[in-house]
Amino acid sequence: MKFPSITRRLALLFFVVVFSQAPIAGADKTYEAQLAEARRFDDEKSWALARDAYGAALKLAPDDEAKRWCELWQARAEWRAKGPKNWSVQHNFDEKLNEWISPYQTNERDSGANVAGKNAVRAKDEFWLGIVECCMEARLEHSERGKLWDLRRETLDYLASATPSEKANARLMAFVRGMNYFRNSSSSDEPEAKARFAEVLGHIAHAGVLPREDRAWCALASYGLSEPDIAARHMRVLATLCADTRYEAAANALIFSKEMRCRDAKTILNAVTANREILRDGYAGLLERATQLRAKLPKKTQDHVFLAATDALNDLIGQWKFPYLRGHMASTFGTADRVQFSVGTARVRNIKADLHSYDLTTYRALLEMEAGLDKLQGTALLEKYRAVPGVRLLRSMPLFVSPPEDSFAWQSEVFHLEQPLEPGFYMLALSGDYGDGETVAKLCHFVVSDVRVVGMTSSNAMIDLYVLNKHDGAPVANAEVNMDAYASKWQHSRNGDSRIVQSWTGRTDADGHLRLAASSKENDFATIVAGGHPVVTRYLRTHVRNYQDDTKFVADLFLDRPLYRPGETVHWKIIARERKEGRFDVCSLPATVSASTINAEFLKDEPIKFNSFGTAHGKFVIPESTRPGDARWRLKLGDKDAHLRGSFGVDNFTPPAMRASIELASSSESVRPGQEMTVRFSARYYSGGAVVGAPVECTIRPDFDRFDYSEGSEAAHREYEEWKMSQGRRLLHGVTNADGEAEFLLSLPKTVPAGTILYVLAEAKPEGMPDIRAEAGFCVSETGVFANPRTETHPRLVGPSKENVFCFDMADAAGKPCAFE
Repeated sequence: MKFPSITRRLALLFFVVVFSQAPIAGADKTYEAQLAEARRFDDEKSWALARDAYGAALKLAPDDEAKRWCELWQARAEWRAKGPKNWSVQHNFDEKLNEWISPYQTNERDSGANVAGKNAVRAKDEFWLGIVECCMEARLEHSERGKLWDLRRETLDYLASATPSEKANARLMAFVRGMNYFRNSSSSDEPEAKARFAEVLGHIAHAGVLPREDRAWCALASYGLSEPDIAARHMRVLATLCADTRYEAAANALIFSKEMRCRDAKTILNAVTANREILRDGYAGLLERATQLRAKLPKKTQDHVFLAATDALNDLIGQWKFPYLRGHMASTFGTADRVQFSVGTARVRNIKADLHSYDLTTYRALLEMEAGLDKLQGTALLEKYRAVPGVRLLRSMPLFVSPPEDSFAWQSEVFHLEQPLEPGFYMLALSGDYGDGETVAKLCHFVVSDVRVVGMTSSNAMIDLYVLNKHDGAPVANAEVNMDAYASKWQHSRNGDSRIVQSWTGRTDADGHLRLAASSKENDFATIVAGGHPVVTRYLRTHVRNYQDDTKFVADLFLDRPLYRPGETVHWKIIARERKEGRFDVCSLPATVSASTINAEFLKDEPIKFNSFGTAHGKFVIPESTRPGDARWRLKLGDKDAHLRGSFGVDNFTPPAMRASIELASSSESVRPGQEMTVRFSARYYSGGAVVGAPVECTIRPDFDRFDYSEGSEAAHREYEEWKMSQGRRLLHGVTNADGEAEFLLSLPKTVPAGTILYVLAEAKPEGMPDIRAEAGFCVSETGVFANPRTETHPRLVGPSKENVFCFDMADAAGKPCAFE
């Protein structure tokens, strides 16, 4: 009886000795090692792992300085992990950043009490720079206009105040170059971004803290970003800053191109100072000077200041090297309209305008030959058109009868034809000569018509046309209609067929209506001649789309869940079908399947066999070393790849122990202007039971950008905007009751416009457990309900005195269906 007891004691002693000597994973990890691991996760953009690793490093931090850095990095990783689009996470991150940066900022309210060293402003240091970098990444300009540019300016001042050294200069220039993408910013949220960037660059260029080469780069980078008067003053010092540097050629090129950007020779003569001698040689001298400046610029470079200088000179050379003749006019005129057109030209003489007309048959012939004339332009194209039978010259008129003496001068003017035109197709040809007998021409096509056509293609393969008078909208009855649908030039040149897809003829009824059978071929545009009045439209689809799918294989992937942890087993099933004789059948081809993430491979060309139902299944284990990411699947059927719909993600996640929701506690009628609404936050355990006594923080953010600026509404708009801003900064507090619920009240002012969306975000913070969040949206309306039009297809075009039906779904403020009379 003692022998088993001795055996158990020896076994117990063996395990105690072994496990007492075995190291515990992570127990001997130092602060430096833990921090290095967190930074590695950060570099891999594994934000959730980086957040947890920074939290572990925080517990090992040797001093307060290290602790606050870990807290900052952990908060940044938390923000990156949850996504900048999550307003609640963004708000919490902003609050932390404001708390950390406040010791570095002066509080005007306490400035008079700062006598005995209390409330002293902390001097900016590297931790301040880290906070500011997070602020700029989080894009704080969404809440305070201009805040982001103020931070950039403060950052540049801080970097410029460092003790001059090669490392400090490199750090400053790296920041400046990193801001350079704002050069082309056109953000409506920041209309003065370019001017602010120019101000910052000019500040650095003149501060004298950088080497001369870097100062010259900053000066050149600000070219063209500021207002014209500021740019003119900037040009006067640009040459001085860039002299005797590698950027001198770029400065000379930009200064020259800036001085040449004028509309006429008189302005150039008044503006140019250093280039007066070049102007004496006329256009040839200017072209030679621009070519010489371009030759001094580097041919291969990625530096945008050289690229900007090269582009500026290329634009000038392109404008000076070739003649310029442009014409603009409307595409349609009425018979009572006075036809007008505008012309702009430079370096072209003896300009005239020739008006031609042609009928529908000639119009068709011109379109048929158009695809083969892609390489022709100007005079050669005009001669081809004039040679087509049916193109008639109606009149010719000289333009710019008193041109300026300088051939470099720019001319522009608006001209009118002397009398109205009859309905039909027309071509206006502008032509002139330049150089030694060379000619240039531009063509403008237009129609004269007093009708307009409204049409659409219905689901029953019919085209409904309504011919109306363009002036009063009256139906044009008993009108003969000829309609042609045309393919694009690309389709015509590829197929070689006739460009006319299909032609129709008919006559309108008393309501101006005509119904035609739709075509099965796609069209690019259509031409309609009704009662001799032509209409050209690109908005009428004359064909019915054929949605028949010619896919050879169809395959679907099914998984037991969409998200897995490393080490878990994935169970999968694939259903595949093969198209045979117009129908799908069970796939009988040999198949292989592959599955992988960006750093792990689970299956590689694994052979699978489909059963009699066309399905195949299997499983595999995700390795413990797999990094977070989405899986990619590849299914090969025979020698062809089949698109496999569906996938899964890998992440180190912790399933939540609770769930939360937000609902409207008051009636739907309470979500109206001037009323008081109540929202209810509810938190419960997945295992059952309510979360009792948990603190809850709630924010309610209104969102509405289409305020009605009708007469007398300015005061109401200002009141609403003030309430909206104050409400966005307001944080409501509560505690869950015995049912796990907390309610919050919101009084809506009378100035809240209908259509405002109230975004409610609440977060419970139970002790010893992770936070749980919920969000919802409610729509403010005058009646407490709103109508959503259904997406079913109804006739969008009906004849006069006909009935149409529109269907709506009625919903309350929370978007739930409700009854309404």
